[in-house]
Amino acid sequence: MMLDVTGTSDNAGRGWQAVLAAGLAVLTAATITAFVGTRDPAAEDTIVAAVRNAALVTAGGAVRAAKIGDVVPAGDTLRTGEGGGARLNTSGRDVYVGALSTVTVNDGVHQNLTRGQVMVDTRKGPALQLGTRAGDVHADEGALARVETGAALRLAVLDGAATFTAAGRKATSTVSRYYQVRVPYGAVAGRATALALTPDDGWERDLAAGLVAADADLNRLELSLDGSDGLTVLAALRTAAVADVAPGIERREQALGAALAEAAGRVDSVITVKQARVEGGSWGVVAAIAGARVTTVSALLDRLLTPGAVLNAAQLLAGPFSNVIGLLGGPPGLTDSGNSAPSQRPSGPGPAASPSASPTPRPTDNPSQPDPANSMLGTLMNLLPTPTPTPSITPTPTPSLTKTPTTPTTPTTPPGATPVVPTSTAPPLFGLDLRLGALQR
Repeated sequence: MMLDVTGTSDNAGRGWQAVLAAGLAVLTAATITAFVGTRDPAAEDTIVAAVRNAALVTAGGAVRAAKIGDVVPAGDTLRTGEGGGARLNTSGRDVYVGALSTVTVNDGVHQNLTRGQVMVDTRKGPALQLGTRAGDVHADEGALARVETGAALRLAVLDGAATFTAAGRKATSTVSRYYQVRVPYGAVAGRATALALTPDDGWERDLAAGLVAADADLNRLELSLDGSDGLTVLAALRTAAVADVAPGIERREQALGAALAEAAGRVDSVITVKQARVEGGSWGVVAAIAGARVTTVSALLDRLLTPGAVLNAAQLLAGPFSNVIGLLGGPPGLTDSGNSAPSQRPSGPGPAASPSASPTPRPTDNPSQPDPANSMLGTLMNLLPTPTPTPSITPTPTPSLTKTPTTPTTPTTPPGATPVVPTSTAPPLFGLDLRLGALQR
């Protein structure tokens, strides 16, 4: 008996083809769906999300007032007037346009800035290629960058990164977070430097709130270090490298810079803080670059300025500020402990070793002659702690050096010789230096 397999094999062939066709149909549908869901950002519409005193100009020159919700066709230009502004949104990306600015929309990823300034926020949308007269700015995805025209182009990056390509050039310059670059028209970009925040700027306050708040807090801390507190901080941290940032730098800036370097806790913190500050970086930016938290800086200052935390504070307040730098001598760097006191005393003239140290009189022409100022100072020191009244010292118009109360013997002066009046380098004691000066006269 023979088996008829023809029909079976035909049905099997047709079944396999049907399954394959169905699979291809599903795959094709999925591919089409994926393609539709990932449109080219350049094809996305740009919409006016906020506006004030601005107009839209078509490629043909027609002008109309800009309104919220307007779609800006490719080739149209947004112009803002005095006190005006706008926000252009493209698939989640925002471009904030300042007053007296002109921006042309070429497509979803290309725009031109002819004049004025913009803030580009690509943290929730596609990257942007912004053309300017100086060259092209490319704001990467995840960036917050400010672009300003003026005497030179300024590109400032508050978050993420951006690159700049000068007009007619191929080389690009990358600007990282917390840095900025200035580009003269017709030239290449200069060296990136620490970012300087724009005072009272609404864009930065709203879009980089943490950075601006940190800067405000550190500025307040700096003001508190203008007096003796600044000397105490510098003495405790021994950060002489920070204290010598630039000629004429204020004490409070030296002290805050030292505190920032200490709070950052890195080996190169001193150099980082110095460099960023010299470049003009705002305090909040300097702290962010160095990796120092404002709360850590504040806690460090509180600890250093607690009474008794720095043992040599009295020494520092007794002398000129130049002696403080002497106390901070030694190789640049930070101590193992933030509140350690200087281990080296200055070799030259400087503050006394301690408030109770004995003064050292200056040598005289006659070494055997007692120093009346030193003797009088010793007498006053003995009289100060005595609770009972002590006889007052009343100098005569022409005080005699041979009538010192505490001197047991009075040296004689040869006939015809002029008595030698010694001087003393003793520091003032409770304002009694005037009386000692009178006795010496």
